[in-house]
Amino acid sequence: MSELCKELASELDRVALHEVEYAEGELFLHILLDEATRLPSKGASPNPYIVISGGRELVQSAVQSSKSPLWNEHLKVELKAIPCVLMCELWDRVVAPSGPVQGMQPADSQIGYFEVVITEEFLRDGGYRHDWHKLEGQAKNGLPEQGKVRLAYSFKAEILAQLRSGLHPGKQRTQQLVNETWVIVGKDYKTHAKTFFQKFFDYLPDDNNPFTTAGHTDLDGPFMTTHSVQVLQTVGQCVVHPDVEKELHNLLVSLGTLHKGMGIEELHFLAMEMALLDTLESALGSRWDDEVRIAWRNSFSRVHDIMLPTFRNGAPPDVASLSGTDTAMVSREGS
Repeated sequence: MSELCKELASELDRVALHEVEYAEGELFLHILLDEATRLPSKGASPNPYIVISGGRELVQSAVQSSKSPLWNEHLKVELKAIPCVLMCELWDRVVAPSGPVQGMQPADSQIGYFEVVITEEFLRDGGYRHDWHKLEGQAKNGLPEQGKVRLAYSFKAEILAQLRSGLHPGKQRTQQLVNETWVIVGKDYKTHAKTFFQKFFDYLPDDNNPFTTAGHTDLDGPFMTTHSVQVLQTVGQCVVHPDVEKELHNLLVSLGTLHKGMGIEELHFLAMEMALLDTLESALGSRWDDEVRIAWRNSFSRVHDIMLPTFRNGAPPDVASLSGTDTAMVSREGS
């Protein structure tokens, strides 16, 4: 990978690290305490609650009364720094008997614990995790090793709100945001296509720009005016209509192979991604926020994963299943 390519990749990572913004130095992780199952107990039935440490303050859940409790409770942890490790301890609340009590009250007892590791990669990802966690330390506490706790966590409260409502916020939400915002871009392809190529040219020196070396330097000229719109429309085809899996895959492989043959390199692809994000920010105005940026990066990463191997390995195109529209799009790209 060339030095320029490394710089562009590093810039994308730097941008991604700022996709989850926080005010006045505060960074909150939102946790959905979902449920637990097969919780052991020294008594008839446990009264479990969870305590989370590792943030700026201890966070505690409500107390349930079941071996398989359902919390569906939203907790918020202010983190000190990233990376970090959160210690999640499950405790059994001792319920005081009614009436007079002789002697000392028994203390709550620990059932078990597990850890949640928060990395910079997870911060950049901007999504969520929703997993079962096996409790550790149960044998040490004189209990059988069988309990599990399920929770989700994200830096975005709206994602957990969807999970609490029984929705799946992953691909559906991402695709919804991409489609909604692309409609805004599609209202003026010509203007946004010019912005896109202006940004693309900004990221590349003239001797690494395949358009300037080919003599296409006038963005208002007939070739670039037509070609820029075609390219932006093709980007939309790739990210707004991902439901046609086979056709989309074949289109991307064909485009990757076609452009490799035209001298396009990986660094040009990275510059295009940066230019696309900049163009979207300019086009969307106040509609551009962290959630939209992350949705577009996640969608474009799908294009990235299919096309880049053709730059690196020269994967052969497979256009046998392309529709007439897609085949026409490949033809226009080559014009």
